[in-house]
Parts: sequence; C-alpha cells; structure tokens
Amino acid sequence: MALLFSHLSPHRKTLRSIEIGSFDTKCPTGFDGFSLAGFESLETLELAERSTGSRDGYEEIAAAPRLKRFSWNFQNDDSVMKVCLGHFRQADEDWIRGLAAAAARRKSPLENIHIIFEPDSWDEPPEVWPWDSMDDIAKDFRDAGITVTYTEPNVTKSQIVPY
Repeated sequence: MALLFSHLSPHRKTLRSIEIGSFDTKCPTGFDGFSLAGFESLETLELAERSTGSRDGYEEIAAAPRLKRFSWNFQNDDSVMKVCLGHFRQADEDWIRGLAAAAARRKSPLENIHIIFEPDSWDEPPEVWPWDSMDDIAKDFRDAGITVTYTEPNVTKSQIVPY
C-alpha cells in the first residue's frame, strides 16, 4: 500500500477520490507508515480490507486533511476467494475502532466510515454476529460526529443453521 500511494503522490494535490481493490494476497504491512496528510484534496477513499490488513494504518488514513468518507471493502475482485460470514473478526472491529478513534482525536473531517461486507457463504454463525459489532461501533462514535454504516445482511441470525 505504501508503495502504491507513493506512486499516487505526484497527484496528491488534485486527487479527490481513490478506490483500490484487493491484491492477489493479503497485504501484511498495510500503509507501513505512509501518511495521507499530503493528499489535501482527498475526500473519499475506498480500500479493500485485503489491501490494508487488519492492523495499523488508520492513523495514516485519518491524517488526510479533507477526508469525509472512508469505505472498507471486504469483497474480493476475483471469483476464487469467497467472503464468508466469519471473515469479519475482532481484529477488523478493532481496526475500524482505531480509525474512528484516530479521526476523532485528530478532529478530522471524517464523517462516515462505510463497511462493505456481503458474505458469499453463510457458514456456521460466529460467536458475535458481524452486524452487531458494526452497530456497537456506530453507537460508540456517534457522539464524535462519525457515522458508521454498512451493507445490510440478506439473511438474519436466526436463518443461519449450524451444520
């Protein structure tokens, strides 16, 4: 990610929106210290979860001085890797909380964090329903002026039958 954004740097004064899909493999290093502070026109950013990893990087994103909307996309750009119900984990919840907390701490203009999570496979239900976690995050950061939105599930918890 840091390398990719370094290639976008020559356009940092003019880019208003960036959307980056998933890489072939999960990116373990995320932003690796590369800050978006110099992207002075950036208002919307959508990144694949596989591109950011589930650790760090949120401080670098929250540094974007005009970023209003961040979307975190769990969908894959290929047909091989399916998104399963269990793909939204505690580490992902922690990452989103980290981003929202960093934005609030910096008094960032970030207004909305949108989570794109549409499982292809409705496997055995996880201990915590992903959308309950997303609701909790939304409640926790409402007072900070950050709305957390997400794609609605197309089934309910009660419709998931354990194997």
